[in-house]
Amino acid sequence: MDKDAASVQLCDEFREDNPHISNDTLDRFVRILQDIRSLPEATIKSSGFVIDTLEAAF
Repeated sequence: MDKDAASVQLCDEFREDNPHISNDTLDRFVRILQDIRSLPEATIKSSGFVIDTLEAAF
């Protein structure tokens, strides 16, 4: 299985195993769950929001 397929499978399985977390919330983590190394550095923020700081830490 390639990385993209594995990422999609991971997201799908996480959604199925955690029905109490909304899809809108999970969609905010797409950039982290995908290959964050491929993102241009300028697009990674550390604004103080947890998700932004998490991206910057990775």
